[in-house]
Amino acid sequence: MQTPSVDQLVGQVLGNYRLERFLGKGRLNAVYLARELTSQRTDALALYLIPERFSIDARDIFLMRFRKEAAAITTLDHPHILPVYAYGEYGSYPYLVTPYMTQGSLADVLKRKGRCEHAFVQPILEQLVAGIAYAHGKGFIHGTLKPANVLLLTEDTMQVAGFGLMHMLQQRGIEPNAQPYTHLL
Repeated sequence: MQTPSVDQLVGQVLGNYRLERFLGKGRLNAVYLARELTSQRTDALALYLIPERFSIDARDIFLMRFRKEAAAITTLDHPHILPVYAYGEYGSYPYLVTPYMTQGSLADVLKRKGRCEHAFVQPILEQLVAGIAYAHGKGFIHGTLKPANVLLLTEDTMQVAGFGLMHMLQQRGIEPNAQPYTHLL
């Protein structure tokens, strides 16, 4: 299956979202500014690019795993967890819809500030612990927590992003590989 060109998707409707602008591409996904058609809310839509080398069976396993995890993470509702509003598939490429966050990440803050004082770090840690404790209480483990996965809702309010991605994107059961850490794409 041919991976869709990131440019050709702008203007397309995926589920209840029109892709308005291409925002960027990572190793595994392409992110778009998306407009929810009913409310006209601006969100971010991440389209996951399944490697073309995957067999049909491997794609099916990947998509089944993605659907299961996406359905589960949409139930998380906490002020310090980035909500997932919707999920779906475009062709056989899955996607997640989250709020469009414009304030950056904790990684961006750390790059700007360098060393941070205790008074700055303590409220961040309290927010992260609150969100993660809530998720753990619901049976979720993040697995890939890092400053880039902590997004700023406002200057002093953080939300943890990326719940479920560790399980969605793992290769275990899809491709044999003898390399260390191959359980993640």
